Amino acid sequence: MAVKKTIRKIHLIPLRKLPLILSVILFASPAVFAVEIEAELRAGIAESDNIARTSSTSSDETIRTGGFSLSILQQTRTLDLELRSEADYLDYENDTFDEEWISGASLSLAYRMFDGAVTWTLLDNYGQQLIDPLASPNPGNRENINYLTTGPSLSLQLDARHGIGADVTYSTVDYEERPIDNDRMRYGLWFARQMNSESQISLNVTSEDIEFAVGGFANDYNVLETFVRYSRTNNRNTFSVDLGYTEIDVPALGGSGQLIRIDWLRNISDISTLTLVAGSRFSDNGDIFRFLQLNNPRTATAADAPATSQPFRFNFAFLNYNFAPNRTSLRLTTGYSTEEFETMPDEDREILNVSLILSRDISRNLFGTAGVRFNRRDFTFINRKDDDLSASVVLGYRLGTSFSLQAEQQFLRRNSSVAIRDFEENRTIFRITYTPQWTR
Repeated sequence: MAVKKTIRKIHLIPLRKLPLILSVILFASPAVFAVEIEAELRAGIAESDNIARTSSTSSDETIRTGGFSLSILQQTRTLDLELRSEADYLDYENDTFDEEWISGASLSLAYRMFDGAVTWTLLDNYGQQLIDPLASPNPGNRENINYLTTGPSLSLQLDARHGIGADVTYSTVDYEERPIDNDRMRYGLWFARQMNSESQISLNVTSEDIEFAVGGFANDYNVLETFVRYSRTNNRNTFSVDLGYTEIDVPALGGSGQLIRIDWLRNISDISTLTLVAGSRFSDNGDIFRFLQLNNPRTATAADAPATSQPFRFNFAFLNYNFAPNRTSLRLTTGYSTEEFETMPDEDREILNVSLILSRDISRNLFGTAGVRFNRRDFTFINRKDDDLSASVVLGYRLGTSFSLQAEQQFLRRNSSVAIRDFEENRTIFRITYTPQWTR
């Protein structure tokens, strides 16, 4: 079966510099950086019985892989830094697809100046996104995307209880394939009152202008938000809720409605947490990419976002439960969302997903992980529904303190109301990993 080949052109760093950077990070002491660092190197081989994920014919493929994961966390009086990243090189022996890098990174940096009165923020989200959500999620149907945001914010204390602030940020969203690159300017003002040692209430106004590159096929537009925010932080809870009004201004089209955002982190105990993220607001392709990556522990997972650049109403609710005693960890995630377009109802859809991941240290050297995920996509206007079921089992053996051998079996099945979109894939993976001893 002939499959279109693609070449990945965008990388986080030049590939020729990768060995040098990794050698410094992975073999140096963390004291050199004075930060928390977790790192892993890996190499392996995989066998797939349907790499193109088609319903008619199977495409067997042998895949040689090599990659790394890197996390950095630093918190000081003037700096907050968090980086989550991963990258894997895939070489397809039968040339079903061209060799490629699958990588993702989420960077958050805040630098405080003048005793915290001015903060400069840098956010960068890099990863993959499906080009056509209606097609199979195979290597030929994803592209690299990068969403970069930076700018200053000003915070002034008026008295012991009241403060005002302003922020200005510039963003750029770049796509590898589609001509929908865009730039964004966001302006914000707020007035806040400290109610007590744990809670604060504020009045906020933000305006964001989205302008597409010359040659793109999308309309420029503006999103205005006016809302009240209530936030509360104590030993067990980090909670914030935004309630207000939002309006979108698109040429020959306008829309308005409620604005709701809820973020709640609950420390149930020393070994368990509960997280709720919910709301209703206007969104778009780039915004959904960043939202999905920030709420996914894997930064290189290809985001399933609308194919169009047009804005839409995004209603969502995601609940995560984490349980991690000494030798076991469990993560349960549930989510439901809707995407509603004013002028493109054929893009409207509802998404439901549930996932469960269980990890266990069976003995001092033997460990295992099992996971299952169900995802339903219901395209309401075109009468199409896709049910995806995936499962994986990993069994590993530690060779000392740094090396381990792992065997993994993966299964993915799609049942679609469009029969030609059904597929099944089984993939077997053998890998060796290296984790620097100081990261354990």
